[in-house]
Amino acid sequence: PGCIGGGVFVEVGTPANVLLIEMWQEAAQLETHVRSPWYHRLLAIMETAAERPTLRFSFVTETRGLEWVEQVRLGSTVSPVGKG
Repeated sequence: PGCIGGGVFVEVGTPANVLLIEMWQEAAQLETHVRSPWYHRLLAIMETAAERPTLRFSFVTETRGLEWVEQVRLGSTVSPVGKG
């Protein structure tokens, strides 16, 4: 419960490079998932890797869609996402 999407991606020519992406509605739901037996199995599989895997969690604070693209392309005033 709480997982709103995701996918598994494998790099062409390098099947050892796998990227698992999950999107969660709330951090608390992700925390429950990390405590689950399913996640325990995932960690056990990662421990069998020939090289130490990288595990990262990115927490997004804002998501924008096509409306934002339209505003930018039409030159409307848009709040800055970052500098650069």
